[in-house]
Amino acid sequence: MKKAIVLVLFFLSLNVFSGEYCVFPFKNNGSQSLDYMRYGFEVYIEWLFNENICDRIGKIENLDIPLKDNYSLATEIVIAKKMNANYMITGDFKGDEDNLTLILKVFKINGPEDEYVFKGSLRDILNNRLKSFFKNYKNFNWPLTGKLDMEKFKNFADAIFSLCIKKDTSLAGKYVDSFQGNDFYLRSMFYRLYDVGESGLAEKYFSLIKKKKEKDFLYEGIIKANKGDYDDAMDLFKKGNELKQDYLFLNNIAGCYLLKGEYNSAYMVYPFENKECPFLINGAIISLANEKYHMCLTLLKNFSSKFGLSEDAKDLICFLLNKKGIKISRFSEAKNLNDVVNDFNFLDDENCMFDNIESTIQGYKEEANRLFDAGEKEKAEKYFLKAIQVNPFDQSVLNKLCGEYGDSDACNFLKLMEAN
Repeated sequence: MKKAIVLVLFFLSLNVFSGEYCVFPFKNNGSQSLDYMRYGFEVYIEWLFNENICDRIGKIENLDIPLKDNYSLATEIVIAKKMNANYMITGDFKGDEDNLTLILKVFKINGPEDEYVFKGSLRDILNNRLKSFFKNYKNFNWPLTGKLDMEKFKNFADAIFSLCIKKDTSLAGKYVDSFQGNDFYLRSMFYRLYDVGESGLAEKYFSLIKKKKEKDFLYEGIIKANKGDYDDAMDLFKKGNELKQDYLFLNNIAGCYLLKGEYNSAYMVYPFENKECPFLINGAIISLANEKYHMCLTLLKNFSSKFGLSEDAKDLICFLLNKKGIKISRFSEAKNLNDVVNDFNFLDDENCMFDNIESTIQGYKEEANRLFDAGEKEKAEKYFLKAIQVNPFDQSVLNKLCGEYGDSDACNFLKLMEAN
């Protein structure tokens, strides 16, 4: 890997990155009193571009890679590639707080490595040199109103690292009062405490944030909703939506109405125009609660054709079949309406937890039709059944199973679709 080294002694503005990046802890080759800066530099760089300091940690968790406070370079590159990063940032440092040499290492994935050397006091490097180095990056944002307070930054780096890696809240509780007056510290801690489910301490941090943003109201609203405080949750969602209109707020406001038993209000608020994955099931639940069974079935059909049969979708189908007095063996365990309503999901993002499996379903159907046309009806039936197990709404497969094989479940499912 080709390496370029640049000594950075004076202020420098350089647009280093043109894509996604991944930051890892630095290596301490100097004073043990600065050991917290192993992850302190990572925290510092992340906060210049991203309000969620633990973003990398969350993504690594989603990749099922064990969380550690350090990885080998080879593993870091693997992680960065899996995160679809264009650049990887790490480095090492030596010296003490008054006389420090920092080597910032920027790796372009499948490309060269550049090194940038900064010399000076830790305070000067953080407040001036690194800040100036990164400031032309398109998403750069200095989160403080003035200079960095080194003691507060150390407390913040220790607390946020403990939360990110160890999910240990003790330092978050210890330092909460010292972060008052600094919305960036408070917000970063609030977000991570929300992520790890520490709602009580998260709410304390939320209450101390002076200039609240729409995401603050979204997270606090969900905390309230999960506690059953639906009126307070709705107030928070509405405040967030006033700052920035978003389907997430409308989804969650509708959910509060739904769980309060105000089904019509939920229906009137719900953003049915949003056809993204998580909104389809919630919309189906609200439609069912309002006895709008055709709409419920349409939303379930749209969902299953792309993402297959989820447990929530199955519960809704069971309820509809039971309502119509139609018996199908695989959909026999019907929940009552209250249990179905309680499956409603409050959303903090639009990400789908299910993979799109349209190609898988299509593959089953093509193989089934190929075998059927070749006269191998018994083998074909197995693939028709595979397709319908994943998407029970596929009418062409239902017609084939009902008409050619006399499958009673397929015939009964067709009755459900015709009845709605």
